[in-house]
Amino acid sequence: MILDMDPGVDDALALLWALSSADVAVEAVTTVSGNVNVDLATTNALKLAELMDRSDVPVFRGASEPVVGDAIRATHIHGETGLGAAQLPHPQLAASEGNATTALCALLRSRPGHFQIVAVGPLTNLALAEQREPGILSLAQEVVIMGGALRVPGNVTPTGEFNFVSDPQAARTVITSSAEIRLVPLDATRQMHLSKEQLLSQLQDATPRLREVCLQLTATAMEIGQKKSGVARMYLHDPLTTLLAIQPELAGWETLNLDVEPIGELTAGHVVVDERSQSDLQGKPVSVATRVHRDKVLDEFFKPFLTMEMCSR
Repeated sequence: MILDMDPGVDDALALLWALSSADVAVEAVTTVSGNVNVDLATTNALKLAELMDRSDVPVFRGASEPVVGDAIRATHIHGETGLGAAQLPHPQLAASEGNATTALCALLRSRPGHFQIVAVGPLTNLALAEQREPGILSLAQEVVIMGGALRVPGNVTPTGEFNFVSDPQAARTVITSSAEIRLVPLDATRQMHLSKEQLLSQLQDATPRLREVCLQLTATAMEIGQKKSGVARMYLHDPLTTLLAIQPELAGWETLNLDVEPIGELTAGHVVVDERSQSDLQGKPVSVATRVHRDKVLDEFFKPFLTMEMCSR
């Protein structure tokens, strides 16, 4: 797995899971501007890798701005550091030489059909790789993406989800590429909320330090959930996507013809679904997660956390 991300609280949980799961071999982490700026995203990824004592996993700094337009941030959800209330030490690890786009191209060319890309941030790095070497993303075994809103409201614009609105042109470039794509949109991730009570229940047999880190990571997002709904809870957008990359049977999937609107004051980043009853549909057929087996997802996601080892630093 190559993880492309913008940590970010739920990105952090996804990365902790991937680095600790026996079913996942994380070959590289690439960072991108999104929830926080790319420098902070890179530092956060390095902090988490060091926390897991995984200096073997290279972290490549990626794009600092969208392909087109200005960057947007989500620090009101993730906190100013991107890691909620967690105070992790500054990493001794350093980012690997070279940038994310170059690393993606080199890895995919080195072993065609071997790597699975899981992209849970804006798709800028992947789009830049595709622009540099057209067809490069098709050398991945598949690209699993958290992004878009199909039949539900957006979370940034009326119809737009954060990752796609952050870089609509990049989203369109990747979605319409020749890569094999699976999409996990807000339609699926909004079925996957986690309350503070559920988090404590899932981690009751984990180490005290892990429980503390997870509670700190999720504190800001949980507080927002409390204010909005009266329940301390958050959505597991990126953890769900990362888990479904490995265990797709935990969701129902539907093949839909999709495209992404790259411009528009109200519609940039909107996912267009062509469901007309005709043969020449617009867009590209993409496998989309729909119904989620929520309880099974929670149980499967937290299993590695119960045996997770953390660096003492």
